[in-house]
Amino acid sequence: MSPSDIPTKETAAFISDSLPPGKLRILEVGCGGGEVAFTLQQMGHQVIAIDSDESSVLSAKKLGVDARLAQWPVFEESLFDVVLFTRSLHHIHSLLEALEKAKQLLKNNGLLLVEDFAFNELDQITSEWFYELLLLLSACDAISLGDDSLGKDVLAGEKGLDAWRKEHGHHLHTGEMMEEAIQSVFGNLKVNFAPYLYRYVCTMIKNTGNGSTDKGSTGKNNKVITHTLELEKTLGKLQQSCWIGRRYIATNNSEV
Repeated sequence: MSPSDIPTKETAAFISDSLPPGKLRILEVGCGGGEVAFTLQQMGHQVIAIDSDESSVLSAKKLGVDARLAQWPVFEESLFDVVLFTRSLHHIHSLLEALEKAKQLLKNNGLLLVEDFAFNELDQITSEWFYELLLLLSACDAISLGDDSLGKDVLAGEKGLDAWRKEHGHHLHTGEMMEEAIQSVFGNLKVNFAPYLYRYVCTMIKNTGNGSTDKGSTGKNNKVITHTLELEKTLGKLQQSCWIGRRYIATNNSEV
C-alpha cells in the first residue's frame, strides 16, 4: 500500500457504505488516475469513468478502467444506478447544468454521490493548527513543502486563513453553493462531514526523501498519513466544524 491508497480507501468506504445491495452500474465524473474506479470495479460494480484531462484518462486505462475523455456535462450513455463526483464538482461550471445532466443519466431512485470540500468554511483556529502541523512534519523531514503551491506559501512564512484563501480563491464553488444546487435539482439532500486536510499531506509526501520506493520508506510515509488522518478525525470529534470534507447524497425520485 502506498500513501495515496489511504485517501482512496476512505473514499471507497464512503461510497460502499452509501450503496444499496447488488452489483451496480456507476459513472464517476472526474476520475483522475482511476484509483477509485478501479477499487469499485474490484467490488464487482460496472464502472465508466470520465475526466477532462487526457493523461488522467490514460492512467486510469492502465489500471483496466473503462475511462473516457469527456468535458462534463457533454456526455451520453445509457442510464446509471449511481453518478459519482469525486472532488470534481467544485470545479465544474455551471453547477446546475452539471447536476441536471447527472439527474438525466440516473435511473429512477438512482443515487447521486458527491465527495468534495467546503474550502471557505475552514476557520481560523483549524487553519492555524493545520499550518503548524505542516511545519512540524516538514521539520521532521516527513514532507516536502517546496514542490507544492500551498507548501511554498508555508515556506514563505504565510499561514492561517490568509494563506488558505490565497490558495483557494480561484473560482471554486463553495460548500453552500453545491448544497443549494443539489437541493434545487434533486429536491433532497443528505450531508455528512469528513476529514479532508490530510489529503494535502498525501500530496506533499510524494516528494519526500531521495525518491526511494523501498518498503521502509513506504512504510514510514504510510504511518505519517495514517496518523495525520487520525489526528484530524480526533479534532473533528471535539468539534465537527473542523472537518471541511463534505459528502453529499441525493436520490433521483423522478420517474424516468
